Amino acid sequence: MKSCCGDGLSRRVDGRTIVRPRAVLFDLGGVLIETIGTAEIARLTGRADGAAIWRQWLASPWVQRFEAGRCAPEEFATGFIAEDGFDLAPEAFLASFRGWITHAFPGALDLIAEVGKRAITGCLSNTNALHMASNADLRALIAACERRFLSYEIGHVKPDSAIFAHAIAALGLAPAEILFLDDNEPNVAAARRLDIAAVQVKGIGAARAALTELGLTEAA
Repeated sequence: MKSCCGDGLSRRVDGRTIVRPRAVLFDLGGVLIETIGTAEIARLTGRADGAAIWRQWLASPWVQRFEAGRCAPEEFATGFIAEDGFDLAPEAFLASFRGWITHAFPGALDLIAEVGKRAITGCLSNTNALHMASNADLRALIAACERRFLSYEIGHVKPDSAIFAHAIAALGLAPAEILFLDDNEPNVAAARRLDIAAVQVKGIGAARAALTELGLTEAA
């Protein structure tokens, strides 16, 4: 198992003292790869409040069911449209949905490789089989990580504690030895409740800055 240079380095990151971790788990969408889901729902529904759209998405039982691998795409589309109350055929919604994950942020693969010289790398993300099948950049990012913790494979979604507990057990590390980077505060808060060293970051630049603070990467 990789160590991380063993110098006991600790830093203040996002207002918290974190010892340099032995494993780094990346969220995918919003951290390593661009997503346009909120904008697409706004386009499809005519609603303009992006924050409200995102809150509704995260709270949706149909989204949670689909990203836990518990229903087929067509069932998810039908259920989510009915739940959200907009007028669209399931086939049209799924055609849009396939494109909500767009492209890896420039430097994302290099960042994973750089971290991998000093710590175990992994991805811990809510995702689904449809996006996996339709996006080559997503597959490449996951393949670049040593460990994968994907909601639809595990059967649990963030921010449920079960997905984090699964990762802790699989890694065989103390929670404080695991750094988790995610763009959504509820997921960061949930990881911290299990004593994982979690930091909220949005985009590749913020991710690199947090990792550089811990001596896991060089400044850009």
